[in-house]
Amino acid sequence: MTVRSTVQRASRGTASVATVSPAGAGLRVTAYLIDLVVVLVSGGLWWYFTRAVVPAGIVAVEAWVGLTLARAALGVTPGGWATRTVANAAGTDHAPGLRAEGIRSVIFGALHLTAIGPLVTTALSREGQDWIDKVAGTAASDTRGEARASVARVVTPGASQRAATDSWSGFAPGQAAAAPVEPASVAPSLAPPSDARRAYETMPSIPTTPRLTSAQPMPMVQAPAPIVAAQMAPAPTVSTPAPIVPALPPVWIVLDSGMRAELVGVAVLGRAPAAQEGTGELEIAIPDPTRSLSRTHVRLGRDVAGVWVEDAFSGNGTSALLPDGRLVELVRGERTAVPLGTTLIMGERRLTLTGPA
Repeated sequence: MTVRSTVQRASRGTASVATVSPAGAGLRVTAYLIDLVVVLVSGGLWWYFTRAVVPAGIVAVEAWVGLTLARAALGVTPGGWATRTVANAAGTDHAPGLRAEGIRSVIFGALHLTAIGPLVTTALSREGQDWIDKVAGTAASDTRGEARASVARVVTPGASQRAATDSWSGFAPGQAAAAPVEPASVAPSLAPPSDARRAYETMPSIPTTPRLTSAQPMPMVQAPAPIVAAQMAPAPTVSTPAPIVPALPPVWIVLDSGMRAELVGVAVLGRAPAAQEGTGELEIAIPDPTRSLSRTHVRLGRDVAGVWVEDAFSGNGTSALLPDGRLVELVRGERTAVPLGTTLIMGERRLTLTGPA
């Protein structure tokens, strides 16, 4: 018997125990009626084609035994699949097993002699158990209430970088050179100079452009080129290079058969795994003649924090044997971080997560 272990959650650093929601009486009655229809249809079809009552009854009993074996090994029957309920051993999240489910099936089958006994017993169940479950040590759980995934919060080092730029402004264009101005001719005055005239005459002379005659060519004066903002070189911008993220070392999935596959992104494993549409998940089919694996049994992935594993609501569950010797039972539908060197136990198959050789 596998003991449910606490799983250390890397995202919060606290231990939590896997919990499931008990199936209500309405779901259990619906699942029972669906399974009963499967048994009656199996026997009815045999009687319809052969008109033999005894063989038809045997076929119905064989169908009931088949449902019992399915509940014992996988915890699921057609009725449970339709209502999304599973059978499990009381106090655990594992399938009931052949012994417990056999006891329950014998008592439950005997109640059919009363016609309505099974229906009444199932309708009176509380907290996922009726009186037969309490005798046999079984229970029923509602998988709709289970958490689908717990995503570990991964803090990526580095911060956003903002390039600093210096603002600049241009200069207004310069004014063109003014045209030469000819000095006005002053007629000589015979009057004595006044005080203002004396002050004017004592001022230093200002050089003027020589007057040109018609015989001399006028020189071409080129105005200085205006200083425009486009000629000013912009201030250099300071940029910080993006942080360099180191390449992650390779991680290998090594099956007990010796088959190896590199873990890149997310991989789904099982007897006939089905990746989620549009996710690009890698499908790895594992041969399993004993059918101890579910079709999609487990998911593996990696990120900057390391490797994580998630049980994909498998029938037999998944256990992780850590390098320090501890055996941890994984919570269905929840990602759990595991170190390299961990061995995953899935039914009768095993795989090991290893790093580069």
